[in-house]
Amino acid sequence: GWTIGQINVLGNSPVAALTVSNTTTTADGAAHENDERYRERIILAPEAFSNAGSRAAYRYHTLAVHQSIIDVAVHGPDEGQPDGHVALYP
Repeated sequence: GWTIGQINVLGNSPVAALTVSNTTTTADGAAHENDERYRERIILAPEAFSNAGSRAAYRYHTLAVHQSIIDVAVHGPDEGQPDGHVALYP
């Protein structure tokens, strides 16, 4: 329910002159992440630093996108995918 123009600050702006503003009244925001889901992301967090593309790293980054993603299937090259191709199914 934030009114038009109420959101007007961009944290960590990549460009000094960049400005932001909401052009409509906000609605249907995400609920807070529940404890069980947060606990799972904490357990997966060390995988976020992997540069080898582990399944757990793909899972962590996909779940971190939004609270509405409740699960993700990660399919990689060893499951019939072309070399270097990873498929994510949230």
